[in-house]
Amino acid sequence: MNFARDANILLKIELPFAVMIAIGAGLIAYSEAVMKDLSRQTARIADVQAARLDAVVHVRGGITEATVMDRNMLLESDPQIQARFKTRQQAGMVEAREAIERLVALSDTPERRAFNEAFRRDVDSFFATLDRVSELMLRHQRDEAFGSPAMSVSPLASS
Repeated sequence: MNFARDANILLKIELPFAVMIAIGAGLIAYSEAVMKDLSRQTARIADVQAARLDAVVHVRGGITEATVMDRNMLLESDPQIQARFKTRQQAGMVEAREAIERLVALSDTPERRAFNEAFRRDVDSFFATLDRVSELMLRHQRDEAFGSPAMSVSPLASS
């Protein structure tokens, strides 16, 4: 305690002030590190998660477009209109396949990559079925298109 009693007034003021400055500098350094970490996390969300969601939306849109155009081809009897539906169906398939490729490219874990590749195989199989049915319709083989095994895969078709 002799130090506190023997020190001059200027040192008694400067020492607590220096401790407060050191604590403030430590808080600033800690805050900067936390903000940089938040910035990295936000960038990941914006770059990866948003890109994944965008790809999923395009997959969904492409599959929906291809499926609706296939249904339209089944219902339409005019070959010219069927050909237009086929063109739109192919555009939907291209959109979905490109989006699935983006999903596979954005895979950050082996499990996610395996899931996305299995999803790609399932969608390709579905599109192959749609292609087979639409080709039968374009060749005016309506009965074969409706009677194809592809038409009976739906749980609704078996009930």
